[in-house]
Amino acid sequence: TRVPKNASNASMRSTGPAGARRVSSLPARPRPPRNLGDTIMLPWRAMPSSPLLRALWPALAFAYLACFLATAHFVPEGPRERDGYYHAQVSRTLLSRGVSRSFPWTQQSSWKEGYCDKEFLYHVAMAPFTYLTGEPIRGAQIFTTLLSLCAFGLLFFILRRHGAPAPTLFVLLMATMGGGFWVRLTMVRSHVLSISLALIGLHLLMERRHRALLILGFVYAWSYTFPFVLLMFAAPFVVGRALAGDGLDWKSPLFATVGVGLGLAIHPYTPLTLETFLTLLKIIRVGAGSGGGELFGLGREIYAYPTRMFLMLYPLLTLSVFGLLLWGFLRRRAPRPETLGLLCVAIFWVLMSFVFSRFVEYAAPVMALTLGLVLRDTFPELSFATLRALWR
Repeated sequence: TRVPKNASNASMRSTGPAGARRVSSLPARPRPPRNLGDTIMLPWRAMPSSPLLRALWPALAFAYLACFLATAHFVPEGPRERDGYYHAQVSRTLLSRGVSRSFPWTQQSSWKEGYCDKEFLYHVAMAPFTYLTGEPIRGAQIFTTLLSLCAFGLLFFILRRHGAPAPTLFVLLMATMGGGFWVRLTMVRSHVLSISLALIGLHLLMERRHRALLILGFVYAWSYTFPFVLLMFAAPFVVGRALAGDGLDWKSPLFATVGVGLGLAIHPYTPLTLETFLTLLKIIRVGAGSGGGELFGLGREIYAYPTRMFLMLYPLLTLSVFGLLLWGFLRRRAPRPETLGLLCVAIFWVLMSFVFSRFVEYAAPVMALTLGLVLRDTFPELSFATLRALWR
C-alpha cells in the first residue's frame, strides 16, 4: 500500500495490520557510514582488481630510484668522499692480503702494524664487484647502488608485511626526506649496509624473533664499525611497546646484545676492534671539545647542524615529527604496540640527528616506516584502492 505524500506522522505510526503494512512499505532509511571504508571502499569493491596494476607502481618507483642512484654515482668522475677509494682497494686486495694486520700504506697511522678491518663482511660482499671493471671504485659504486636499492626494497617489504596501505608511497616518502639523506645514501661506505641491517632488525623486533636478532647482532659486528646501533634501535622500541601495554620484551635487547658481543669476541681482528672504539671516542672528544676538527680532518658528519640549517635540509622530516605529535593528541584509535615502539625509535633518531648530522641515515627510513603504520592504525580500511578512489 502506497502512503500518500501528505500523510500525517500519526497515520504512519498507526497500529494494527493496516498500519503495519503502511510502515513496512516505506523505503528503508540509509544508515550513516560507520567508517571510512563504508564511504569509499564499497564503490571500489565492485571494480576488478588487477595484479598487473598493483605490481606496476612499485616497479616504476624502483626503476626511478635506480636511475636516480645510478646518476648520482656515475655521472660525476668519482665518489664525493675519499673513503670510497679506500673501501674499493681493500675489497679488491682482500684475496691477496687475507686477514692481514699490517697496512703499510698508512705510515703515520696506528694501522701500519695494527690494522683492523672493522667492516670485514662489507668488504667481502663488495669484493666481487671490484673485479667487474678496470677501476675498483666503479665496481664499488655498482655495489653501493644495489645496496641502496636493497634498503628501499626492505622498507617496501616491511610495510607490506605489516599491512601498511600504499607501501610504494612511503618508499618514495623515504626518498624525499632531505638532501642530506641522499648524500649519505650515495656514499661508498659501510653505513649504507648498516641501514639495511637496521631495517631487518626493526622487522625482527616487531615480530619478536629473538634468535634471529642474535644472529643479526653477530653479522652486524662483522659488518659495521659501530654494531651497537642495533641496540640503539632495540631499546626505544621495547620501551614504546611497553608503554602501549604489551609488556616489557627484555629478551629482544638481550639477544641483540649477546649477538653483538659474540661477534666482537670472535671477530678476525679482535682485540683490535675494541681499541678502534676507544680511538673513535677520543677523536670525537678532541675534535668537538677543543675545536680540533680542522687539525684532525674530522668529517662534517661528526658535528650537529645549526637549527636553521637542519630545518632547511630536512623540511619533510621536521614536518613528519610535528605531524606525529599532532596525531598523538588527536588520535581516536589506540595504536598497536609495534607502532608506538616505532614512534619512539623515530623520535630517538631524529633527536640524534640534531646532535650528529650523520644519523639522518637512520631517521629517514624509520620515519617513513612509522608514518606508514600510523596510517594503517588510524584508517584500518584504507588501501591502495581507497587512495585511488579518492584521487578519482
